[in-house]
Amino acid sequence: MKPSFTIVKSLPTIGKKRRKHDEDDLHVAIAAFLDMALPTNAYYFTIPNGGFRNKIEAYRLKRMGVKAGVSDIIILFSDDEGKHVLFAEIKTTLGKLSPAQKLFFYAMERMGIPCAICRSIEDLTAFIEFNGLKLKARVM
Repeated sequence: MKPSFTIVKSLPTIGKKRRKHDEDDLHVAIAAFLDMALPTNAYYFTIPNGGFRNKIEAYRLKRMGVKAGVSDIIILFSDDEGKHVLFAEIKTTLGKLSPAQKLFFYAMERMGIPCAICRSIEDLTAFIEFNGLKLKARVM
């Protein structure tokens, strides 16, 4: 019998040496994985809040409603139990939550919305499946 999931063997890897863009590399690998792994009843998108902006751009975005601390990846899905949202903050092994990110996690926790810090594709997979979404792919 053929397995009901896909084994993903070649995704971008994250080096052991700390670089300026390690978190970006991890984010790209996770996006590639989610593109393959999420079933049809799920959708994800990212919130590109990070990076440096000049003062005018930062002011304009703030006026438009951009909020500091919002998690990197939002996953939406529906099943027999209802509609669900998950927030995943992508961090390297050395990365820490900013004060704004801690406040965001606290606000989501008060509303009962699952949030997690994910430092690898495996972390994200465990978080997603713990919250009831069966993935159609795995990283081996």
